[in-house]
Amino acid sequence: MSVKISSECHINSGTSLSYIYCVGNTIWRKIMIDRIKSRIKNLTPVSKRNIIIVASVVIFVVLIVVPAIIILFMGNDNDYDNEYAEADDNDLRRVAFITQSTSNESQAFAWEEFQRLAPEFGFDSITLFDGDNDPQVEYDGIMTAVTNGYDVIFVYSGSIEDIVPALQVANDSGVVVAMFTSVLPDEHRGVMTFFVGAYDNAVDMQAGEFVPQHITSLVTESLRKAQSILDGGSIPMDTWVPVG
Repeated sequence: MSVKISSECHINSGTSLSYIYCVGNTIWRKIMIDRIKSRIKNLTPVSKRNIIIVASVVIFVVLIVVPAIIILFMGNDNDYDNEYAEADDNDLRRVAFITQSTSNESQAFAWEEFQRLAPEFGFDSITLFDGDNDPQVEYDGIMTAVTNGYDVIFVYSGSIEDIVPALQVANDSGVVVAMFTSVLPDEHRGVMTFFVGAYDNAVDMQAGEFVPQHITSLVTESLRKAQSILDGGSIPMDTWVPVG
């Protein structure tokens, strides 16, 4: 066997070992290449066909099967994420605010305060159902909140007697029914979960006097009590907040 030494293998002064290594490496590569060529030449047609089949299978696995498996597992991860996203949605605490009309200054301000303070008490969303001074609209708002799975309804109404049946449905459905300054008659107190109102000799809120800091105190107490109930705590049914 003749071996042509690479032109790269030339001896320089003091580098004889490097030259020997280069020559040996060149000879080794030549031997291995000749062996491979000899084996390929001696392969039978059947062996060549088998090699082609094996190579084809390897290429198929690398290009098709492996990406498919990766996509499959990625799809499962998305399903997992979607499942927990739905679970998180189900865990949201939603609040409905039922009011006679936000054209009333105190009720409009109460709505603003509920929106501002609700997140501080763990409520994720709050929706206004404006009664527009129509008891039937208030009634329908309560029923809509119950149907849509709200956790708490705060009721600031001027038409208590007309909405009692809707409040009964909400209470029976497990919704927290919180009366906000709106006092239920004794015979209907069973339809509510709790009441928050104000007492102050100098301020008669039922007479319509609007004092913003009083509304804020009532909203805060109402949200606190609703949060406590949803967290499994116990609270007194009636809370009169000293706002004077």
